[in-house]
Amino acid sequence: MQVILKPVSHPEWGEIIIKDSLFAIGRHEEPFSSYEPQFVEKLSRRHARIFEQDGSVYIADLGSLNGTTVNGQSVSTLPVRLRRGDEICFTGYLCYQIEIFGA
Repeated sequence: MQVILKPVSHPEWGEIIIKDSLFAIGRHEEPFSSYEPQFVEKLSRRHARIFEQDGSVYIADLGSLNGTTVNGQSVSTLPVRLRRGDEICFTGYLCYQIEIFGA
């Protein structure tokens, strides 16, 4: 399965293509570590993770200080299933639209 994060808030950053079954989101993780510091300063070191389980894709917040949302709804440590077209945001301003292929 392939998941693509299409940047909504900063389209110039380009898509993030997730090919692995686990993708870490954090200010020291690629590609976030290559963004300008002012854009990731509110992103926690271990902010969230996107993972595949039983043929579905989920996101879970890892206790981040500034939060994670899916379609405007807060995500806790309990995983939230992602669907094509969902919008996820980290810290309220790093936002991406989800594309899922091969599900």
